Amino acid sequence: MSASTSIEKIADWAGRNHLVVGALGTLMSLAAIGISAATLWATRSEVVEHAHETSRNVAAVLVSEIARTVETSNNALIALSADLGKPEVRRMDAGLRHDLLFQRAAAQYVTGMGVTDREGRLIDACCGPSHHWNFGDRDYFKVHRDSPNVGLYVSEAYRARSRGGTESIALSRRIERPDHTFNGIAVVAIDLAYFDQLLSRLDVGPHGISAIVRADGTILARNPSLNDHQMVRLRHSKAFDRMLNQDSGFYAAYSRIDGTLRLYTFQRVPGTPLIAVVAPAEADVLAGFIRMSWSVGVSASLLCALFCAVVWLLAFALRDNLRKQTLLTDLTRTDPLTGLHNRRALDVALADEWERLQRGHDGSLSVLFIDADHFKQYNDRYGHARGDTA
Repeated sequence: MSASTSIEKIADWAGRNHLVVGALGTLMSLAAIGISAATLWATRSEVVEHAHETSRNVAAVLVSEIARTVETSNNALIALSADLGKPEVRRMDAGLRHDLLFQRAAAQYVTGMGVTDREGRLIDACCGPSHHWNFGDRDYFKVHRDSPNVGLYVSEAYRARSRGGTESIALSRRIERPDHTFNGIAVVAIDLAYFDQLLSRLDVGPHGISAIVRADGTILARNPSLNDHQMVRLRHSKAFDRMLNQDSGFYAAYSRIDGTLRLYTFQRVPGTPLIAVVAPAEADVLAGFIRMSWSVGVSASLLCALFCAVVWLLAFALRDNLRKQTLLTDLTRTDPLTGLHNRRALDVALADEWERLQRGHDGSLSVLFIDADHFKQYNDRYGHARGDTA
């Protein structure tokens, strides 16, 4: 079978089934749009995953910085507690002992470091001359007084009495006598401004947030900051419940404060109740993707609509062409005067029947030829109109 014959048969089939051809073209267009949509959705997932990875890296850096601060302070407290446990250190001159004990407290973020007796009275400190404060009511004192196995304790946020009400947290360790009875605490105070300074260096987008929170729901620092009413609302949100049972995680949630959908990544600072949170807004993360989606979606839709229109036009054109070809074929095989098949139609019929006969084994073919004798006399007598009718 030649290529031209095959093309003619395909065109003939398409003309007879033009609705099927149009429907197939429509399905192909819809399939192309579906593939484009699936590709865009996969791209969206990749963008969100990339944002998660970026937030996780930022949170890890933040946690590492805080952990290093906590470790430095903890080492200073351990050394301070060990030194105070030595009788010879306690018997030293007060000034000399002060210089010996607090020479480690030179870090910029440490805004207060001191030791108390078993009643909570401050007996020595590095960052101020006043030794008349009593911290017996503070949680960071009572927890060590009541339990010998706390280790390093990170306190709730409080306003420092000795430093003009500065908001701070305390890191404290228990000091014991040789018989392991309670003998006071060693404490380091860190201003919450330290956390604010860390968060201010992070870029989480125009509508994103970063925060340092405590496991009890206290927001120690947040960028952008919140007022007191918003703090209370945030503490009762379900976001905190997801952070308490895992060391790290990722989820998307709407903010109870401004209704913004954000992608939350959180990680706990090891050995502390502190949690670092990085949450860019989904709208910021997907801004570039949405612009690309509109461009791709509109372009793909226009191309698919154009393709569909062309297919339907082609289908109707093939239908009309088939009708014209059928009409021309009928005209070439029909006598215009009588409306009967002519010699060309007879030749085609004979060829078809002969081919059919060749394919069979016991078929037969008969040809009947009828001639009306003296028909001219009929025309002459009754007229050609009557003859044509006859």
